[in-house]
Amino acid sequence: MIKIKEKDEIKLFVFDMGEVVIYNTRVLNKISDFLNVSKEEFMTMALKSKIDLLQTGGIKTQEFWNNFSNISGIKIEEDLLGKFFKPRKNKQVYELINFLKNKYRVVCGTNTIDSHYYYLQRADYYSVFDKVYASNLMGYSKPQEEFFNYILKEEKVKPEEVVFIDDSIENINSAGKIGLKTILFNDYKGLEEKFIEFELLKSTI
Repeated sequence: MIKIKEKDEIKLFVFDMGEVVIYNTRVLNKISDFLNVSKEEFMTMALKSKIDLLQTGGIKTQEFWNNFSNISGIKIEEDLLGKFFKPRKNKQVYELINFLKNKYRVVCGTNTIDSHYYYLQRADYYSVFDKVYASNLMGYSKPQEEFFNYILKEEKVKPEEVVFIDDSIENINSAGKIGLKTILFNDYKGLEEKFIEFELLKSTI
């Protein structure tokens, strides 16, 4: 059992979405198998097709796949990024977020694309958060410092008043560089242990 332990200096929690709040979000292997290409080949073609702009809203899904078809010579007639996106909720993390919201503001800071964002929105996956900051709508993506600064400005908080949870060490390092308190997510047990270590939760055992 755990109980919340309020800390005056913390005002905001920012949770990454994929492989933290939800799992089974990675589609690279599935798309590579479907196209009968290696993961490396797919990513090379995806980068040339401007997948980075897809993630920051610079291009739409159809334009990305048109680019991909032209570059790869493989005719793509459907959104494979959406086709193989079959996320599942991490129920323990959802419970923790609801728990934290008794005392704190909790938002999502996610790198995503249109098809994934709207899928999760329609399926009500985002409703647990007070607000969602999505790269495809913001125009910035992690690990850009601008991504974090955008959230800080919108939420009117200082870096040291924020706890950021993500499964990417690159994103964690970027957030830590500008002063956010950070927790690298590996699994729920490790997250809970970090919260207790940081005196954000206390064990009642």
